[in-house]
Amino acid sequence: MRKFLRFQPGLFIASLLLVLVAACGDMPLVLLTPTPNPNQTNSPNQTTSPALPTATAGVLPGPANVSNKRLGYAELNGPVAKVDGAEITEAEFNHSMDEARATYEEQAGGTMDWTTLQNQDLLKNLRVQTLEGLINFQVVAAQAATENITASPQEVNTRLEDFKKQLGSPENYKNWLARRFATEEDQKKRLAQVIIFEQMSGRHSQVEEKGEQVHVRHILVKTEVEARQMFQRVQQGQDFEALAKQFSLDFGSASKGGDLAWIFRGQTDAAFENAAFALAPNQVSGPVKTDKGYHLIQSLGKEVRPLPLDLIQQRKSEAFSNYIKSLRDKAKIEKLLKL
Repeated sequence: MRKFLRFQPGLFIASLLLVLVAACGDMPLVLLTPTPNPNQTNSPNQTTSPALPTATAGVLPGPANVSNKRLGYAELNGPVAKVDGAEITEAEFNHSMDEARATYEEQAGGTMDWTTLQNQDLLKNLRVQTLEGLINFQVVAAQAATENITASPQEVNTRLEDFKKQLGSPENYKNWLARRFATEEDQKKRLAQVIIFEQMSGRHSQVEEKGEQVHVRHILVKTEVEARQMFQRVQQGQDFEALAKQFSLDFGSASKGGDLAWIFRGQTDAAFENAAFALAPNQVSGPVKTDKGYHLIQSLGKEVRPLPLDLIQQRKSEAFSNYIKSLRDKAKIEKLLKL
């Protein structure tokens, strides 16, 4: 089953640059995933989030629980990469590594032993993701400059105050910075980058927010023979809803007479979807084979409706990821750090 997740900047917004690595293509993303909306609707083909790293349970009260600052650091005495001649400095990379490790420990709920085999592999992956994320942000920032996209000091200060409130107390904010070996000026810089990123995402991730949907119910049986027999019974005038309640193997919908409510394109198995959208209202399909078995599908209506918010945000994220890829394709990228 695929789960549509609501996009949120999230509390730990300093990880944003690293999350941009998702635009690189096939590399697996192992950083923060968006927080699921507790009221969200699941749809077919849901995937699960990556497992958290090994950690020692416990709250992270302050800087005493910070990981070794030099773990994963670049030691080049020069830039780690260049994007169209613009340098990404060693200091930027190392600070982002501090952020990545601190974020992971907070996500895991305790301090981490980075010397274990599992966490050493994770650290190597973080180095790759950190570099790619910084490159991605650089290509976005360069384009933002050509579009006169900026973050005003007032916007940054407002975000900073909101962020402090989210953390709950001045002491929590102080500890949050300390675990990242960061200053308030570092955090202001990150917030400015977040604002620019959000504005660019808003400009370059437009998607349709409505789409054709069909209201369907179905009967699921094991074999094609059973499906054809069921189809004959419907053709003879037997009630589809009653048959679904009695015979459908999809127990989640059987109690509702097979009602699946409104479905949108891309939500279900392709064979099921193609058959459902081809039906006229009140028409019943012949047997449709999927990996679940054989379905009879009845259309109860078809119209253009608002798409689920989680799906819209997922598509926007995909659109912006593709936009970043297009910027990378046009840029001259030199990676100087051996990973």
